[in-house]
Amino acid sequence: MMTERKTLKIFIILIITATFNLIYSGIGHAALTINGPGQMPVGATQNYTATGGSGSYSGWGISGGVGSFSGSGDSVFFTAPNITSNTNCNANPTICVIDSEGSIACKKIAVNC
Repeated sequence: MMTERKTLKIFIILIITATFNLIYSGIGHAALTINGPGQMPVGATQNYTATGGSGSYSGWGISGGVGSFSGSGDSVFFTAPNITSNTNCNANPTICVIDSEGSIACKKIAVNC
């Protein structure tokens, strides 16, 4: 009889633990995203912000195309390249942000092509 009670107690604890894990496993960070315009004129400067992820952003960079950043943290200003032509959209930059946990989000920007 005692073994059945122990087994029942263990079973109930497992059910409660599994239920707790299912309920709270969805709590975490929202997806890391970059907010800002997807198109801009040559030489223009636009504000871009990071949201989600760990909430602590360790860096911004350009993975394709050209341009420059000013600022840091969750909000930066990106200046598009000052070019006379963007044939076939080859100079379109892709900007990226990384958070403190290593998540990366990128956004492609069309520069007057």
